[in-house]
Amino acid sequence: MSFLGHFIIAVLLISPISGIINAQEDCCSHGEYKCHTMELLKNRKDKKLHTDKFQEDFRIPMQSKYPSKEGYFVIHYDTTGSNKVDLTDNNMNGVPDYVDSVAFYFDVAYNFLVNGLNYNPPPPDSGFGGDDRYDIHIVNLVAEDYAIYGYTEVELDINPPLKNPRHTSSIYIDNDYSPFDSIKVANGNKTPAYAITGINAVKITSVHELHHAIQFGYGYPDNNGIAFMEMSSTWLESELYPDLNNYLAYIGDLFKSLESYPLSEANDAQTGYRWNVLFKFLSEAYSPDLILTFWNFILEEYDGFEALYYSIEKHNLDYNAVWTEFLSWIYHTNTRSNGDIYFADATRFPRLALNVNENMTSEIFEYVELLQPYQFLPIRVNNLSGSDNGITHFDFIIGKIQPKSVNDEISEFKLKINRNEDTQIPYSIFKYYLEADKGDLISAVFVNDGARYPEESFVLPNPVDLSVNYLFIAVPLLNSNNLKYNVMIYDPNYMVVVDKNIEPSRNSGYNGFRIDLAENSLASGVYLYSVSGNEKSFFGKFAITKKK
Repeated sequence: MSFLGHFIIAVLLISPISGIINAQEDCCSHGEYKCHTMELLKNRKDKKLHTDKFQEDFRIPMQSKYPSKEGYFVIHYDTTGSNKVDLTDNNMNGVPDYVDSVAFYFDVAYNFLVNGLNYNPPPPDSGFGGDDRYDIHIVNLVAEDYAIYGYTEVELDINPPLKNPRHTSSIYIDNDYSPFDSIKVANGNKTPAYAITGINAVKITSVHELHHAIQFGYGYPDNNGIAFMEMSSTWLESELYPDLNNYLAYIGDLFKSLESYPLSEANDAQTGYRWNVLFKFLSEAYSPDLILTFWNFILEEYDGFEALYYSIEKHNLDYNAVWTEFLSWIYHTNTRSNGDIYFADATRFPRLALNVNENMTSEIFEYVELLQPYQFLPIRVNNLSGSDNGITHFDFIIGKIQPKSVNDEISEFKLKINRNEDTQIPYSIFKYYLEADKGDLISAVFVNDGARYPEESFVLPNPVDLSVNYLFIAVPLLNSNNLKYNVMIYDPNYMVVVDKNIEPSRNSGYNGFRIDLAENSLASGVYLYSVSGNEKSFFGKFAITKKK
């Protein structure tokens, strides 16, 4: 089968530190999914335009309206009744301050999305709300047992009809996002209605819902599309308001049980919330333009996974290579993060759980499992074979992707670790291979050696006692390609006493280079060293003392 067939991707991550932290920081617990857009869209598709919590008409009639300063929006609001806004008007312009803020932040969101990132504006509604300016409605979205941040209601079909239906729409947001609002949960207790409140809630809701309105102009990808819509809107919250980091509230489930949430379940809004991290990755690793390209393919009548494949291809990237890199990014979070190499907020992410834990007790290890499309399985293999004392366990993430389409086909794969196979595990005497019973197999290897990475290079031990046999130069993160690096050591007279090309190794959990003292006849004194190679250079000094 060609590259366009089924794929299984392997990401190898090697952790030699037996004491690595296993606790999952609960920094990103499961968030409530409080955008009601996709539920209303489903109701529309099922010929149930609204639940009994909303009026039967498209528009909820409001008492007042106010145009945004830049003219993109008309804000509809009430001054009395259940939907009324706080009437405080500190700037004395005759408009409640809350309404002023809503108008301002929707203009900000419009400038960011349309004038900044070049998305098409939301389609005009043919004067349905009085004119073609986009309509925002401020209403009370808190009841006894539910609260939502907002929703974008599809209204009129856009002609000509395309494969992915297009619609005009209007947006509804809460009238105050009060920190004092509460709802009753299943056990009868009350909990705050909103995790983010006040103007901060207006900020994230404005960009989230406005992007839904924009999406409806590109087309609703009915086949495998709902998840991609929520992925886009949730990711864009963090692009405009990175200090709020609301997207982190939704990824906890995914990181606690990656194997339980296949992306192929793409007609589920919760999948989109959890997987917003994929668009976060594509934006940071490559460009936000890649997601805009995705929506342009939706407009050209591709479905969700087709659009994802072709948007990556159009940016001259290899589809399976992008996925293997993504898996490496989600592994390197929390206590596994490595500076700014991966997610900018990596330390604030949860730590990926490795829920499959197997023991390798001999020099050959095999593990067999089934995967469905876009399911990813993290596996830890504990090395109890005694064959390599420097490696205590191997961490794998095995995944199956299907470029351009998704079906229900489940594939069996076999992970095998064997000292006699062809694919070398970096920093190890072991080799491995993967095989699947259906489709061609592509496996890519990324190395996370589990080592502690210093910000600057240093020597272990320092000072070096001549009673030991070697010194070890620890360095920051190296490229994982086993290239040899040039190590030079200068004696107290600045003469070169060591000039060698050496492959990286490990010591005390650190990456670096071992120098044999006896072989190089180093005397006591203060030495300088340099390590260079593959466009990286490190420098430092150390002392050698006489034997005690």
